[in-house]
Amino acid sequence: MMLLVSACGDSGSSDGSTAPTATGPLGKLTRLGPGAIEMLDDKNDVSGSEQVQVKSALDINWVRIEQQGENLTFTMDLGGPLPTATVPSNAAEWGFILDVDGDGVPDWLLYQSNDNTNGWTAGLFNPKTKERLAGAQLPGTASHEGVDIVMTVNRAALGSPQNFKWFAYTNVFVKSSASAQPLQAGDRLPANAAPENSANWQVFP
Repeated sequence: MMLLVSACGDSGSSDGSTAPTATGPLGKLTRLGPGAIEMLDDKNDVSGSEQVQVKSALDINWVRIEQQGENLTFTMDLGGPLPTATVPSNAAEWGFILDVDGDGVPDWLLYQSNDNTNGWTAGLFNPKTKERLAGAQLPGTASHEGVDIVMTVNRAALGSPQNFKWFAYTNVFVKSSASAQPLQAGDRLPANAAPENSANWQVFP
């Protein structure tokens, strides 16, 4: 698994009620109601090598996070169809980075990846403890169809946080015989999000 990897705008209502959207360079966030948010991204804003062939599938259109009972559902809608088969020398990933204890450091990576060794896989990874729950161990479900990545995880598996910071990312590495360095491209929402810059992450709910 690889990691490419927001901006924490004060948007909407803190009581979880439906509130006006906020627009700006960080994206467009809408609080859909108690325990549900949606954030739009600019189109065609994938950064990185122009030689990457799957850039539309890396372009985030919007993401949605919803609490459904004891579960959290993370949905990512993309600018183009997801690859149905692996491409040799490619390794692509779509995911969400979460800070559940408020210390400004990523606690969990919830992801789906597609590479020429393992095909499609889904997992939950704790970069602090190195705990990895992948495949059948994932405490939830994962699907990838058309232009949507959807992952559901039990809130208890994340430590049952009442709220958390997050950002979404996509990334692909392509080995190139013409270059010693792999080609890379990806997208982040909010724009310019990074693990080391938690001040830029968004807050759920």
